Amino acid sequence: MSAFPVVSLRTVTLDAQTGPFGSQFHFDEYVDGGIPVINPSNIIDGKMVPDPTITVTKTTSERLARHRLEPGDLVFARRGELGRAAVVSYEGAGWLCGTGSLRIRPQQNALIGRFAKYVLQGVSTRAYFEMNAVGSTMANLNTAIVLGLPVPLPSPKTQGIIADFLDAETARIDRMIEIRCKSRSLVAEKISSSIAKLATVGTGRIQRTRDPWIPWTGEGWEVISLKRRWRIIDCKHRTPTYVQEGYPVISPGDISPGRLDPSVAHRFVDEEDYRDLADHLRRAQRGDIVYGRNASVGVAAFVDTTKKFTMGQDVCRITSVDQNQLFLTYFLNTAAKAQLGSLQIGSTFTRVNIGTLLELSVACPPPEEQRILAAEMDLINQDGASLIQSIDRQLDLLAERRQALITAAVTGEIAV
Repeated sequence: MSAFPVVSLRTVTLDAQTGPFGSQFHFDEYVDGGIPVINPSNIIDGKMVPDPTITVTKTTSERLARHRLEPGDLVFARRGELGRAAVVSYEGAGWLCGTGSLRIRPQQNALIGRFAKYVLQGVSTRAYFEMNAVGSTMANLNTAIVLGLPVPLPSPKTQGIIADFLDAETARIDRMIEIRCKSRSLVAEKISSSIAKLATVGTGRIQRTRDPWIPWTGEGWEVISLKRRWRIIDCKHRTPTYVQEGYPVISPGDISPGRLDPSVAHRFVDEEDYRDLADHLRRAQRGDIVYGRNASVGVAAFVDTTKKFTMGQDVCRITSVDQNQLFLTYFLNTAAKAQLGSLQIGSTFTRVNIGTLLELSVACPPPEEQRILAAEMDLINQDGASLIQSIDRQLDLLAERRQALITAAVTGEIAV
C-alpha cells in the first residue's frame, strides 16, 4: 500500500508513441556509427545501451522524427522480458525509439525522470506487466497496458528528495555488489589455476614437454592424445517428447565442472522415451565423464551417481578402463581449454568436434599419482564451490535489499 497518491501513468502523460513498424522502417536502413536506435535489446538494467551497428543516418532520423527521444522520456520494451524500461538521459536526446519499443513522454512538472527511473524498477511495476501482458507465445505490451501502469505520485519536491536518497543508497549497494562480484571472479580464477597446475605439473619435480599447450609436466608423466587411452561416445538421437517430470535428460547447460548432479536437469522424459534413449551408448555409468561440447571449450563432469538419467544432444560420454576419470575431468575443465579454444569450429555457433577432442593432448601421470592428484583437485573444487555459494548468497541478499529499498522509498513506506 502506497503512502502517496497512486495514479495511472496515463494521467501524467503528454504523449505515447510505439516504435516504427516494418512498413515505416526496414532492417536494411541500419548503418554503422549513426544515430542510435533503442530496441528492447538495448534496454539493459534500466539503462539505454546503444549498439554502434544499430543506428541510422540523419536523413532517416528526420523522416522518423515522431519517434525521437527527449530527456525524461520513458522507453519500454513491448515484448520479451517484461518490465524492461529506461528513462532517457540528456545523452540520449535525439536517439530513436526502435521497433519493439514504446515511448512515453510524461509531464515533466508532474513526474520527474529521476524518480520515474526508480518507479520502473519497483516490484509492483514488473508484477503489473506480468499480469496484464497479452500474447500466447510471447508476452507483449501495448500502449493501453503501459498507460494503465499505477504510479505513486508524491509532490515533485518529494520526488526529488526520494531520488537523491535512492541515488546515494543504491550506489552504495552497487559498490558492495561490485566488490563481491570481483571476489567471486578471483575465487573462480584461483580454483581454475590451482587445478590446472596440478593437472599439468603435479606436486613433484617438473620437466619440459614438446607440446606447446603443456609446457611442463611432473616427472614420469606422458603427454599423449586422448584417443590412446580413452573412448568417446557421441549421443546423437532423435528429439524426444519432453515432460514435466520423469527421467532427467542432461543437456550441455546442465553440466558444471566437477561432479555431475542429475537433479539440476531442466528437461525430462517419460519411462518409454527413457528406455528408448538410454541404450548402451547413452547410458552413462558411474565413473564415466559426460562432456557438453556445444561451446568452443566444452564442460566436463564426472559421473559419481547411480541415479538414472539420459543424455541430450551435444553431450558425449568419455570412458576408460585403466585411467582415473576424475583426473581427466579436471584436466578437461582447466588445462585443456587453451587447446580446445584454438581449435574451435563453426562460424556462428562453435562447438567441440569429436575428432578434435580425440586428438587432444593430455598430460598423463602414472595411475597412482592420477588418483592422488584427483583427490586433491576435488578438494580444491569443493572448498572453492562452497566459498562461491557463500558469495552468491550475499549477492542475492544485496539484490533483494536494493529492490526492497527502492519499492519502499517510491511508495512512501519509509521516510527519507
